[in-house]
Parts: sequence; C-alpha cells; structure tokens
Amino acid sequence: MMLYSINEYRYTPLNISVIEFYLLEVLSKCIGFAIIAVILTMIARLIKNTYAAFIAMIGYTSVFLYFSGFNSGITFVENVLTLISPFSLLKLGELATSLKEIKFCGHFMTFHSFLYGVQATLIVILLCTMFVIEKRGK
Repeated sequence: MMLYSINEYRYTPLNISVIEFYLLEVLSKCIGFAIIAVILTMIARLIKNTYAAFIAMIGYTSVFLYFSGFNSGITFVENVLTLISPFSLLKLGELATSLKEIKFCGHFMTFHSFLYGVQATLIVILLCTMFVIEKRGK
C-alpha cells in the first residue's frame, strides 16, 4: 500500500510504501536522537561543572526544540534554524505531509531530503570536533 493512499498523506512528495515510510521515520528518529546524544555528550565533556553542564543541556534542548517548530516558516532564517535543529528529524510525519521545497544551487529539493543532507554534514562536523577535543585532552 502506497503512502499517498492514506488520507493524511495524500499530497506527500514521497513515492514510497507505508512500511518504507515507517522505516524511514524510525531511522530518522534514531539519527536525530544520536545527534542529540553526541551534542549533549560534547557539552558535558567541555563543561566540567556538573550544574553548569546541566543548565547548558536544558538550554540547548529548549532552544533547538523551539527552532524545530519553524517547519512551516517561510523566511530564510526560519528555514536555516529548522535545518540545523536535530529535533526536526523527530518530526518526519509533519515534514512528509508538506510540499515545502528549498532551492539549492539552482535545483529544487524537498525540505526533508535537504534536512537529511544538512544533518549528515552536522554529524561529520560534530564527530570531527569530538575527535579533536579528545586528542587535545590526552
């Protein structure tokens, strides 16, 4: 059964089955939580004071949860804030129902596919940063 046969997803740009969509949604949530865990670990590693690290983690979580709420934003800044928030990966169901597009280097891409590219880039940057921090710490 195709995804667009469900009434809520009838205008989705995804041409996949319901099972494939479910697997994609689970995978995106796992990736999103992994990114969040890496960032929270990096915050805890950089800030030695437990209380300050806890406050920084709550602040990070609050700010990026707020940024992920800009899924329907129309300005450039709102789109960028949504793209850099790993919590946006947790909302694939909302993104799959929209026909939102982004023009990147002269090509139109759906918002959720561009989101995966941005988050993959952020994962690489975060892992390289963690590697450099670990090298300096030893």
